[in-house]
Amino acid sequence: MSNPRLTLILTCLALAQLGQLAADCDYDHQYSHNGECCDFCPPGHFVMKHCSETHKTTCAPCSLGTYSEETDYLDSCKKCTTCQQVTLRECSTTLDANCSCHEGFLCDSPECGSCQKKEICPRGHELIKIGTYLYSFHCEPCSDGMYSDTDGGVCKPLTRCDQFGLKTLFPGNKTHKPACRMPGEPGHTMVFLVLILALCTFTSLAVLVKTCMSKQKKQMNCTGKACTSTAVDLPDETLPFQLSMEEKGDRPIQEIDGNASLTSLTYG
Repeated sequence: MSNPRLTLILTCLALAQLGQLAADCDYDHQYSHNGECCDFCPPGHFVMKHCSETHKTTCAPCSLGTYSEETDYLDSCKKCTTCQQVTLRECSTTLDANCSCHEGFLCDSPECGSCQKKEICPRGHELIKIGTYLYSFHCEPCSDGMYSDTDGGVCKPLTRCDQFGLKTLFPGNKTHKPACRMPGEPGHTMVFLVLILALCTFTSLAVLVKTCMSKQKKQMNCTGKACTSTAVDLPDETLPFQLSMEEKGDRPIQEIDGNASLTSLTYG
């Protein structure tokens, strides 16, 4: 049976030897592989074959639809992102595609390969992003001391009136901001009563002016002509007494003159 202490010592010596070999590499431009310091591959390439004692690192260019943005030692290129909605920049061998979403949608990852519809949170809530790589979104109530007074808004801190030397009319809540006023300034009730009084006064003056203008217009219409009332013919039945035919003038003038002559002859 081997000695455990001896095995541990040999293992430590081997690790120290590897560490010594690795320490000799220029890590800004090289990486360690099987005790050798291999050169990185440039952007747009990948390591097709690692270096050895007899040859250097063999690099190959990325194929269509793949890319490598940095100098590294990866043995394959990354796959280009396919944009779901908006492509701001096409993918190349050295740069991934730059994607975005239409208005009303949100990216579900840093690459923004997919989009999800943006939820409109009600007042008193805010849309929160969860996740470090794949995102999800949900509405969350505003925390204490915060408010959101619009649909789809963000939570903002509540302002304290006393911090600005003002009096508090309404302290605010999760859906409304505080209402403040200057010390000695009339409250909302007094302002409302003043407005009502002003409205009533204005209405009364308007009615008075309209009445005066109407009377003045009538007087102007009578200028230059007689303003008399029109006589109305009443039926005979409405008179308090009956008139004779002569008084009413219903008999012909010849008949009246003839009778008058006969009367004069009789009594003459």
